[in-house]
Amino acid sequence: MLKSEELWRRLGVLVLGAIWLLAVVSKIRAGQLFTLEASALHLPSWLPLWTVPGGETLLFVICFAAGLGCKWLRPVALLNLVVFAGLLTFLIYEKTNGFGRYGCGCFGGVQNGIGPWDFVRDGLFVLAALALVLPWHRRSPSEGAQVRT
Repeated sequence: MLKSEELWRRLGVLVLGAIWLLAVVSKIRAGQLFTLEASALHLPSWLPLWTVPGGETLLFVICFAAGLGCKWLRPVALLNLVVFAGLLTFLIYEKTNGFGRYGCGCFGGVQNGIGPWDFVRDGLFVLAALALVLPWHRRSPSEGAQVRT
């Protein structure tokens, strides 16, 4: 029987995986539109455009494998936290340096630039991943380290 905390973490990691799956499917459905928007972003020259949906697909597989059975829930949540925080930082960089005229193409469709919704959405993703990484209860001395008297 799963403990309640583990069950919620599994569900949370599966939701993170669903976010990655939605991002990949949206990019595939948008096709050329995604390519046009993403090419307007200032991605490093050594990073081919196909690595974006490829990396998202890998994150989807990792999340679903962890959520459906593996014991790596917190490390997978930490990986998602790092990636989401990196994406949010990249959006902030693009917007503050005047490159945010086009949308990020994160979920495929054409956008009229990087806007507040992009920051709110990615910020919520960061908070969701952070909630899965942090411990949810305090350990009593009997559960944790020995307390010397």
